[in-house]
Amino acid sequence: MTITLSFDHCPVIELRRYRLQAGRLHDLLATFERHLVEPQEDAGMIVGATFADEDDPDSFTWLRGFADHDARVRALEAFYGGPVWARHRDAANATMVDSDDVLLLRPTRPAHRPAAAVARGAAGADPRHERVLLGTHLVGDDGDSLEHWFATAAIPALEDVLGVRTAAWRTDPAPNGFPRLPVRDDRALAWLAVFPDAEARNDAAARVSSADIGRELERRTHRSRTFRLAPTARSAHPAAEPPRRRAADADTTPTDAG
Repeated sequence: MTITLSFDHCPVIELRRYRLQAGRLHDLLATFERHLVEPQEDAGMIVGATFADEDDPDSFTWLRGFADHDARVRALEAFYGGPVWARHRDAANATMVDSDDVLLLRPTRPAHRPAAAVARGAAGADPRHERVLLGTHLVGDDGDSLEHWFATAAIPALEDVLGVRTAAWRTDPAPNGFPRLPVRDDRALAWLAVFPDAEARNDAAARVSSADIGRELERRTHRSRTFRLAPTARSAHPAAEPPRRRAADADTTPTDAG
């Protein structure tokens, strides 16, 4: 199957975070990066980024995108019902404790899309030098107003503090059409910022922790978490770019009715 949709314009995103058996990340990546990336994309999805967690060596974080919800169901049925997953699922599953920490997301309105992806490396290539901050925030009964504030005020302010282009998403309320793979029912906001190296990322993280917008995000949301991530060798994560000019960044094209 030829995929024409790029991750930076996917309207449906899964943010997946796996808890692994102690010391098994290398084993998972040996299976995932050598055998499971292209077959997923052949089935109709985009593997957008793959990360190790610098503060939790027994976790694996990754994102994948879909053209819409019907396409998501077709792609997941094709891959998880196909011969490639049948051959490698035992090896992959043996590394995992839990794979159900999954958020189903859609772009914010206005959209803050990720930059175009870096070129995916070869299996066994040297690790990438970029570093990443990923933030997730749960929202409560005031979710509609918080989503609006997040997209119109928080992300521009956060981008100014971070000094790099910052992508953002919100929970997609559509039912999970593939219940074989559960997703969380939390209502959440998420953002992703990519930096050229660890020093730039760590400096930016320190700035956010003391900035007004960092404190405001903590105050207005629940169970806020920020992950310091390192792209794996085959990650096709967004490129590190400077913040966009506000006029050019105001993508208000509707992606849904809400």
